Amino acid sequence: MRSFLYREEGEQFGPIPESDLRAWLAAGVLPGTVLVWTDGWQTWRPATSLPQQKTGSDR
Repeated sequence: MRSFLYREEGEQFGPIPESDLRAWLAAGVLPGTVLVWTDGWQTWRPATSLPQQKTGSDR
């Protein structure tokens, strides 16, 4: 699973596992507007731009 860095109020945090990032977003710990980055990305992106996770029913 990928790890992400995130930026909040001008500070950078992480890396954190993608599962933790998604859980924090779902719980409202982090806003969807927080900027995130992972290896392979050229730029920081808002967390709302993360691709939807596939579930067992998506297969």
